[in-house]
Amino acid sequence: MKKIELLSSVNWMAACLFIIIPSLLGCQKLVEVGPPQTQLSRETVFKNDATATAALLSIYAQMASQGLSYYIPVYTGLSADELVNHSPAPDYIDFHTNNLTSSNGQVQSLWVMLYKFVYQANAVVEGAEASGNLSESVKKQIIGEAKFIRAFCNFYLLHLFGEIPLVVSTDYRTNAVSGREKATVIYQQLVKDLTEAKESLGSDYVSASNGVTTERVRPNKWTAAALLARVYLFRKEWANAEVQASAVIERPSQYALEEDLNQVFVKSSKESIWNLMPVVPKFN
Repeated sequence: MKKIELLSSVNWMAACLFIIIPSLLGCQKLVEVGPPQTQLSRETVFKNDATATAALLSIYAQMASQGLSYYIPVYTGLSADELVNHSPAPDYIDFHTNNLTSSNGQVQSLWVMLYKFVYQANAVVEGAEASGNLSESVKKQIIGEAKFIRAFCNFYLLHLFGEIPLVVSTDYRTNAVSGREKATVIYQQLVKDLTEAKESLGSDYVSASNGVTTERVRPNKWTAAALLARVYLFRKEWANAEVQASAVIERPSQYALEEDLNQVFVKSSKESIWNLMPVVPKFN
């Protein structure tokens, strides 16, 4: 009986080894799969000018569809008593009564939204800089715009939340442990990003196909100069603020006060420095 049991055990072990060994030999092939069909790799996105530009423009589309240009003026307007609240929603009441807590859903959504755009801008900068397939003009354009977007979002994060984590890469290992950075350091990054954006961007506005257009939906160098002037104002660097603001004001062919009030809020208004193109029906 003992011999039979021993032989049975040996046969069982041999059978297991027969199954396991081929599995181990083949597992390397099994795990070497391509990228998910629903996702694009960096190499795919930045392989030509059109797809790289589309990656950048998707950030603006999300800004418009998720209401960034609505929520910031509304929240800050309620907090500053520039607006009167008629909403029964507790989150809006908290803004109007200056009773904000970390559990406020609108605060959380704004934080997540802005940092998402920062991350996407970082991805565009890194992808464009690493690509050898883009034309030099388009590479400079989209890197300049992405740095403007990063500065724009970080500017509002700083002034809405105080000292914040400064995220300038897509490295999740670094970003996951980022602590709050001093405001002086964040301002230095804002000036750096906007100065480099201004140097990369041209004076004209460009379309989705990177041709010259009258639409003001993609920032140009004067858009970067205008935000840079605002940054200098907050830092009380009056001379630098004057230089940047004057660069915009002294271009009356592009920027001027409209004499006809009916022209102020149309897309061709000379008072506009940067617009978001509407992407949701019935919302401008």
